[in-house]
Amino acid sequence: MAAEAASLVAAGAVLVGGCEEPVTGRVVYADVGLSFWGGVDPVTGIVVDRTHPLHGVCITDAILCLPGSRGSCTGSQVMLELVLERAAPKALVFRDNDDIVALGAIVAEEVFGKVPPRVVAVGAAQFPSLAALDGAEATVGADGAVALGAAAPPVEPPIQRAVALSPADEATLAGDRGPAAAVAARIVKRVGAIQGAETLVDVARGRGREKGDFSVPSTRVLRAIPCFKESTHTFENLKGDDRSSKDEPK
Repeated sequence: MAAEAASLVAAGAVLVGGCEEPVTGRVVYADVGLSFWGGVDPVTGIVVDRTHPLHGVCITDAILCLPGSRGSCTGSQVMLELVLERAAPKALVFRDNDDIVALGAIVAEEVFGKVPPRVVAVGAAQFPSLAALDGAEATVGADGAVALGAAAPPVEPPIQRAVALSPADEATLAGDRGPAAAVAARIVKRVGAIQGAETLVDVARGRGREKGDFSVPSTRVLRAIPCFKESTHTFENLKGDDRSSKDEPK
């Protein structure tokens, strides 16, 4: 037991669990945040951001340790593509609660039925200790324990605050508005828990501003999922709003 206890490097909060077993891989560490959108090739898993310390490094099947992501919130889409292309890390160990990358992992699980990478946040006090693991083999347990080697000692996982749901929210989760809405509600609830939300807020309308083709491989797969077949109008709008910024009201 003493040897196991000595191998513990950090104990974090589990944002996305992934598989039930501990995951082991080579640690890839950087003390600079990484923009997954434009910074990581979603097919090869190679960091393509020339300004980042990990440029040229493949993060596939690694234990990726970063302060967090940065840049576009479309990084969640890149994480989803990494999972679909089987190019994702085995685990991501962040300093901060990174809801953007976690969202991509959650969508991979909830919508596509894929096992996502484990996502853990260890906090500012513990994160610097992970630098000593760079290049070594480490294990991330299902409880958020990060340990040197292939055996992670058990730790007491932190208690996550539950998101209070309205009767309408509960009905949506139960499928009263259809299976697609139920999936979306589960995703919102999980991300809300990561953000520490106490309740959910109703949103009547929203509009994206992304230009150009958006996740063509993902939309093709979504069309094949029965509960999303009726949402064809959503897919037609994934190319973004064609109105330019000059058309926006001043």
